[in-house]
Amino acid sequence: MHHLFICSANKQRSKTAGDYFAARYPDLDILSAGTNLRLCRQEGTTPLSKDLLQWADHIWVMEPRHRDHIKKSWGSTYYTKKHRASHPRPLPLLRPGVDQTTGGEGGVLES
Repeated sequence: MHHLFICSANKQRSKTAGDYFAARYPDLDILSAGTNLRLCRQEGTTPLSKDLLQWADHIWVMEPRHRDHIKKSWGSTYYTKKHRASHPRPLPLLRPGVDQTTGGEGGVLES
């Protein structure tokens, strides 16, 4: 299962989330990226790309503006993969055996 965490610069939020979940769930493939190409270049971090969106089974955005960036840049192709990670309790969605598609208790599936 491939999870992609997205914020603006991939320096703090998405990077921290990616590192945390990669350590906690070593059986999952986890990457992170930023939506702001200028900031990513400035910070030396990973910018969001179509290849990363295609790679991901689940995409976790930190803010609605990150979701909007994906939709504006690549259309609604990846919309069914997106989740909003800023929900107060997103952790249960990453537990093995929990249905990732329904949003279930403790998670929000953006639509």
